Amino acid sequence: MEALKNKQNVIYSLLYLSLIFTFSCKEVKGTNEVSTKTNILIDDPKINTTLISIMNFSIEVLNIAILTNLVFLTRLNQLFFIVR
Repeated sequence: MEALKNKQNVIYSLLYLSLIFTFSCKEVKGTNEVSTKTNILIDDPKINTTLISIMNFSIEVLNIAILTNLVFLTRLNQLFFIVR
């Protein structure tokens, strides 16, 4: 049971980190700047939009993985309470 709580804490912290990452990477200003936080300067707007879409896709995949883990853990908690 202790290991399950540790896993939940890790998943919650990953969820918070992904939310922070989402809000920091969505900040796009200008046509040649991907993110003001990371200071990546790119002159080509095609590469710029490609990088932004890759970041958004990876963030969405991370969010989906974390949410499915949370659903699995809540189902597992319900099962433990039913077994008791």
